[in-house]
Amino acid sequence: MGANPMTWITALSAGAGVFDRMRQSENQAAWSEYSAGLAEAEAKAKEYEAEEEAGELRKKSAKELARQRALFSKRGVRLEGSPLLVLKETAGEAEQDIQERKREAALESALKRSKAGMLRLKAGEERKTGILKTGRTLLTGIERTMNSYGRQGRRIFIGRR
Repeated sequence: MGANPMTWITALSAGAGVFDRMRQSENQAAWSEYSAGLAEAEAKAKEYEAEEEAGELRKKSAKELARQRALFSKRGVRLEGSPLLVLKETAGEAEQDIQERKREAALESALKRSKAGMLRLKAGEERKTGILKTGRTLLTGIERTMNSYGRQGRRIFIGRR
């Protein structure tokens, strides 16, 4: 004697549930991977931005030093002693600003890369969790199918009841 229609419906429902669980977990993992890629891109953009900003700061510093030298020369001041110290101090302050900006950008970039790493770990965990949930859905579906089929005669249980 063949299975009744409810048994087939139960089996198809279990199959659909398994497929849906797999799709959900893969979508969540893909979203985490995508977010990790965005975080990596943001980190690279921060590094590039910091390099560009450092270049601009160096240009401004060079212009300021050239302006100061021109003023000293125009007034007939030699570049030794106090005027030279002023130029050195100006250059030193500019380089400190550049290095500070680079440190800030490196920290921001490291945080973004750390976030990307965590998101990649999360994606892996979502895949593993999805496999476990899919397995649970499959076993539950098998149990329901067997119980539906068993209603024609003997009742079969899998797991807790």
